Amino acid sequence: MNDNGILKRLSKTKIFPYLLLSLAAGIALLLIPHGSSDEARADTVDAYQYAFELEGELESLINKMDGVGGCKVMVYLDSSFSYLYATDQKLEYDGERRNVSKQLVFSKLDGDELPIVIEEYLPSISGVAVVLGDGGSHAEKIKNMLSVLLNLDESRIFVTS
Repeated sequence: MNDNGILKRLSKTKIFPYLLLSLAAGIALLLIPHGSSDEARADTVDAYQYAFELEGELESLINKMDGVGGCKVMVYLDSSFSYLYATDQKLEYDGERRNVSKQLVFSKLDGDELPIVIEEYLPSISGVAVVLGDGGSHAEKIKNMLSVLLNLDESRIFVTS
């Protein structure tokens, strides 16, 4: 079957308009400027800010539980943000040995060369402490909830009133 026949069959399906819309949206996203490197650096969040925002979200969630009269949450981090960068690998053979050399791949953005980030890893959480104003009877529920939300062992979560 030739390409023209496939295109005709595809254009008669219900999915075709969505495919065209997705393609147009993808092209539009590629054409939109992404701002300067200073703006990109300003958008990055450090580990302290991440912990602070996480504490606020957890406090808000716990305070919405029925019977909890207020709380204070502290989140302890094991690490900071880490990144996996794009690398260019070159393999060379000199008979019996193999040499591998790696170099970071950089992208130019407004005159600055920045390494290309493939993946960003969030800081790992080592523990959480929660002090309840009222509602000490909810300590076990709160511990279970935090364990599930943060993927932490319950021994790393302390809840008291």
